[in-house]
Amino acid sequence: MAVTQQEIENRLWDAADELRVAMPEAQYSSVVFPLMFWKYLSDTWEHHHQEFLADNEGLDGLSAEEAHEIEYRDYQSFEIPFIHPGTVQQRRASWSSILATITQPGLGQRVRASLQAIETANPDKFSRLFGSMTWTSEEVLSGEVLAAVMQAMDRTPKMHEGNVSHDVLGGAYEYLLKRFSDGSGTRAGQFFTPREVVELIVEVLDPKGFESVYDPTCGSGGMLIASANLLKTHGGRGYTLRLYGQEAVPDTAGVARMNLFMHNLTQFQVEVGDTLKDHASRSRTGLSRSSM
Repeated sequence: MAVTQQEIENRLWDAADELRVAMPEAQYSSVVFPLMFWKYLSDTWEHHHQEFLADNEGLDGLSAEEAHEIEYRDYQSFEIPFIHPGTVQQRRASWSSILATITQPGLGQRVRASLQAIETANPDKFSRLFGSMTWTSEEVLSGEVLAAVMQAMDRTPKMHEGNVSHDVLGGAYEYLLKRFSDGSGTRAGQFFTPREVVELIVEVLDPKGFESVYDPTCGSGGMLIASANLLKTHGGRGYTLRLYGQEAVPDTAGVARMNLFMHNLTQFQVEVGDTLKDHASRSRTGLSRSSM
């Protein structure tokens, strides 16, 4: 049975709601989005890993190195490495692996180590993706609350492409952005611009295939995604756009990167920097404004 938009949205909000005892709603995004994206990556990796195992069932004579080469050449598009390799604490930096340790002390440390390991193993794709991760500290978010959030999020359907479309995942991400912005008061504009404003700007830009779009204050990346969606609506291929953004708040820049990935957009560059106060920061990114 296909996963419905409302089903995944309700499950994700149930997970976010576990944070109500620990922090104001304005801070939910810094926790929920990294966890959601981590689960998405893990579900995707494990889905392709099972395909690799099924397709190569008779290749027992392969060495570990040969098996790794085949899997990452033909099945995987990113790596989920091990944390604490070569020790008794060694485990895959995946959602399911860490979830299995949820009752043990130091959950936040293991989550942080896993997210950092994924960033390090995939520097071209996921460098600085998960933000500051201050919420993994026990002083900020207790292990009990983090465990409750993860257990609630684990009840969402598997987020790999064989089970949930990118349209549903992207829509769920935008749903959470809207919910978080509604609860953020004056801080809402930091990462979410009203859809009507974004649509107007993008209609004026009218991007064409293989052009570049740059948003100097990109927030959660909504305008960049809307540009790709408009091109797709007009019969073009949204993924051919080169998308560039700059955002002053590091955690919000991470939200934007995850948002773009969730919408299956991979040709992008989002840099951290204050465009208004530091003009040099924009030039250092090498971003194009050909569609502005």
